[in-house]
Amino acid sequence: MKPGYLQWIVIVLSSILLFGCNSSKIKQAIQNQKPKVSIIQVRVIDIDFEQITLGFETQIDNPNPVDISLAGIDYDLHLQGSSFLKGNTRKPVSIKASSISLVELPLTIGFDQLKNSYEAIRDKTSVAYLLNLGLLIDIPVIGQYSHSVQQQGNLPVPIKPSIRLADIKINHINFNGAEVDVSIGIENPNPFSAILERLDYTLRINGQQWASGVSEKPGTIEANSDSTIKIPLNLQFSQMGIGLFKLLTGSSNIDYALSGDLKARVPEMPVGRFDLPINQVGTFKLTP
Repeated sequence: MKPGYLQWIVIVLSSILLFGCNSSKIKQAIQNQKPKVSIIQVRVIDIDFEQITLGFETQIDNPNPVDISLAGIDYDLHLQGSSFLKGNTRKPVSIKASSISLVELPLTIGFDQLKNSYEAIRDKTSVAYLLNLGLLIDIPVIGQYSHSVQQQGNLPVPIKPSIRLADIKINHINFNGAEVDVSIGIENPNPFSAILERLDYTLRINGQQWASGVSEKPGTIEANSDSTIKIPLNLQFSQMGIGLFKLLTGSSNIDYALSGDLKARVPEMPVGRFDLPINQVGTFKLTP
């Protein structure tokens, strides 16, 4: 028999001899040997615009001279005052005698499910949470018991930036063609900025393709703000027809279709790089 186990049995037997049939005092004496459990850190393991994986790092301080076992963890994650994600894991973990061990519980939350369940947070970039954990700890002689611990905080909920046609400015026009600046607006409702790396775009006006290309000019999509990307165009009437001249010199509503792909990265968060498909249609008031 290992010395630690012999010492543990002596502790239990000594409690019985000392307190006799007083079960409450025996229980209290053994209770003093139970591990101390606390959540010491919550970290973002992975996050994108679809889901987030949080790691809840739990510290288990075993004061006993024998190894104990973490038999499993029951968890219940509350959002907006009600249970959202509930389950358990039953992967045993050995906790060494007279030592401190760290155990991490990863939980993945899908943002679509989250927003479909709680209408009030659909446009919010964070939501308060409360996590209840029940750690099933197995101690020799005493047996298995559940140790409860709580953690609360804020869950980040990133929202995809939206893209639109912001402006068409006619800088110069003659009988040969026109120089036009097309501004593409990007609305970023998140509390973090992003670095624009590449923009693939195709712009069609009233069914006619005006522009198609790639912009790799670096830029910053500021946090909680609207940003614009300016694309200069040189439109030739000989190629695009006299209808373009009439359109640019008149004052009318135009139908547009903006498609493509935006590539960016977020240096401040584990979101990392992301692709944002562009597929926007709408109406724009063109003023010469």
